[in-house]
Amino acid sequence: MTPRPRRYLFLALLCTCLFAVLATLVEAGACNEVDSRLVVALHQWAIDHPPALRFFTFVTDLGAGRPLYWVGTLSVFALAWRREWFRSLVWLVGLLASRPVTPWFKGQFERVRPPFVDWPDFSFPSGHAFGSAVTYGMLALVILRVWQGSRWRWVLAGAVWSFIGLVVLSRPIIGVHYPSDVLAGASLGLGWGFYWAAVTDWWDLRRLRGSAERVEQTQDPP
Repeated sequence: MTPRPRRYLFLALLCTCLFAVLATLVEAGACNEVDSRLVVALHQWAIDHPPALRFFTFVTDLGAGRPLYWVGTLSVFALAWRREWFRSLVWLVGLLASRPVTPWFKGQFERVRPPFVDWPDFSFPSGHAFGSAVTYGMLALVILRVWQGSRWRWVLAGAVWSFIGLVVLSRPIIGVHYPSDVLAGASLGLGWGFYWAAVTDWWDLRRLRGSAERVEQTQDPP
């Protein structure tokens, strides 16, 4: 694949700006009423439809803990298997460094969770949404890279990104997060992944340019 660090950097900045807007609205209390109405409506709908509640409970369990470790390991292993050592190392660092991000932000905003749960930790941003966006988002980028010659790569990557949406939707449906929590977590997580993708693509582009310059120098007549 042709390295496109500027594309990933633009996407990262776009996602970060979306997070900043949501954080500003939450801090100002501008979306509290809408958040409360939506989470009540979504959670009540799930209670009225037990199969849907069980499905989204299953989905939300795949958005944290051991499933994310396995998915992250798969992404790093796939890159290492292709001998993309620098990219696999950066991917690993990005995954490990993401762990303290949401706890830190939750401590800054101290937003109380919806009334359906009595948990001691805070609500904004959603750790499940952030972790899923980082880990599954990176997996989608790996799929695009590993199967770059296949026309099905966008289908597979799209399915992975769609699953992130399901995890995001599951949190307010089971009543543990407000919609703005999950939107902020997902945007921050996608931005986090795109930043690391920009770093690795910048490195690849730098190496390609260096190789091209060396070829030109060898071809120039003395």
